[in-house]
Amino acid sequence: MNDEYKFHAGRLRCVCFATMKKTRDVILRLTSKQANGQFYEKVVVVWLTLSLASVVLAAVNWVRLSRQLNAANQAVATRLEADSIFELLLGAASSQRDFVMTGNRVFVDSLQTSVTNLKRRFEHLASLAESDPALLARVKDF
Repeated sequence: MNDEYKFHAGRLRCVCFATMKKTRDVILRLTSKQANGQFYEKVVVVWLTLSLASVVLAAVNWVRLSRQLNAANQAVATRLEADSIFELLLGAASSQRDFVMTGNRVFVDSLQTSVTNLKRRFEHLASLAESDPALLARVKDF
């Protein structure tokens, strides 16, 4: 078994050396055929082209990421505003129910405050939805 391993290891070494020699010969042939460093000029041109392409791709990805972050921020702001409107509606309904049950005028004042704040919140929600016509139409219908 040990002799077989040595045979395969020696054979593998010969193959590796032969491959390295062929690679070195190819590189030498390429550099010797291209006079005055034209080979290196081509390598530099390819390197610069790839570098420029990576910068362009990075810029494109940055713009896409920026747009997606802006859209996400707007969606979160819209959702928070809708939640605050829902809370105001719940508070108004609760104030109305409490006034009907108790007859206490404090609940009417709370209801008036909720109605005033609702108008302002709906205007703010409409301003957030200006960029999306479908959402703006739904806000106006609501």
